[in-house]
Amino acid sequence: MSTTASVNGGVAEDRAHQKSFKYARALIDGLLLGDRANGFSDFLRWVRYRRKYRKLRHKFKEVMKRSDELFKQEQLAKQAIRRMQEENT
Repeated sequence: MSTTASVNGGVAEDRAHQKSFKYARALIDGLLLGDRANGFSDFLRWVRYRRKYRKLRHKFKEVMKRSDELFKQEQLAKQAIRRMQEENT
């Protein structure tokens, strides 16, 4: 573990630093190596793909959570209406 991570007490910060370093290194190598950097360009494509679909997955989970909440509210409202109708009859 690096000294900055131990001083700040954050392993996540150290991991983020490592990921950003890998990304920057791949970018630099890709620019310097030109056509020989196919592996690095694949890596960059994968990083962008992962980031894009993580964002989409997060958004989808939020929307599904909201949908589930609305469905539960609807079911509770239907039950309340049924109870009120039974009490009135």
